[in-house]
Amino acid sequence: METADSALDRGRDLERAGKLEEALGAYEAALALESASLAALTAIPLLQHRLDRIEAAALSYRRYLAIDPLGVGFVINLANMLMQEGDEEGAWTAMIDYFNAGGTDPYAVANAAYLAENFGRADIARSIAYSIMERRPNDLITVAACADIAGLLADPVGAVRYAGLAERLDATVRLSSKRLNIPNYG
Repeated sequence: METADSALDRGRDLERAGKLEEALGAYEAALALESASLAALTAIPLLQHRLDRIEAAALSYRRYLAIDPLGVGFVINLANMLMQEGDEEGAWTAMIDYFNAGGTDPYAVANAAYLAENFGRADIARSIAYSIMERRPNDLITVAACADIAGLLADPVGAVRYAGLAERLDATVRLSSKRLNIPNYG
C-alpha cells in the first residue's frame, strides 16, 4: 500500500524525468493520503502552473496560502499568474491578503508596487510599503518600492527622497527615468 511519502517520492522522480502529468497525479495521490501534506500542497500548484492549468493552479495556490498565509513565494506566484491572465482584482486581493496576514517581505512590497500601478491602487500600496519601511528602514528593496509608489502618486519629493535613501543604502543602485528617477531594483 502506498504512503503519502512514497507517493511524493514517486512524484519527484516523475517530475525529474519530465513526466509532468504523471508527477501531478502522484502529488495528488499523496495529498489524498495525507490532506495536510505541505510537500504535496507545495508541489501541486507549481506543477499545475507549469502545465498551464491556471484555474486549478489558482485554487491550489489559495489552498496552500490558507495553511501558510505568509508563503511569500506562493502569493507572488499567484498574483503574477492572475495578472498574466487578466485578473487584476484577484492578483491585488492575493497581495492584500498577504499583508493583512502580517507579511513584510520586501519582494512582496515591490510586487505590490507594480500591481498598484496596474490596478490603480497606489494609495493602498503606499500605506503598505511605508508601514513596512518603518519596520525595515534599511531594506533597499522596500525603500525602492516606496520610491516607485511615490512616483506613481506623482509625489516627486517623496520619490526623490526615497531614491536618495536607496542610493545611500547601496551606491551601486541603478536609477531609471520611468518614474521621477526612482531606483530600479532588478
